[in-house]
Amino acid sequence: AMAGWCCPALQRQRLWQNDGLCHPIHYARAGYHPQAGVTLWQKMGEATGGGGGGLAFLSTHPSGPQRIRELEHNVPKVQSLYLAARQGRPLSYQK
Repeated sequence: AMAGWCCPALQRQRLWQNDGLCHPIHYARAGYHPQAGVTLWQKMGEATGGGGGGLAFLSTHPSGPQRIRELEHNVPKVQSLYLAARQGRPLSYQK
């Protein structure tokens, strides 16, 4: 927590290590459609009227648009995990 306060960029990097691909892998293996995370963040942006601006260097979390781009990038990578989970045969993620 302290690292996030004094070094927001480091905190964002650590968050992306989890949120960027780790979370989509877990969600896909649980049977949640990979595109759902993208849709969620788009709706959150619309609801808050935010373009995700602000002072990014002070933020401990990625901006909404940045998070959406990363999730969109990872949807194809986890699609096979989602399809396998929907068919009842979970797979491991292969890079």
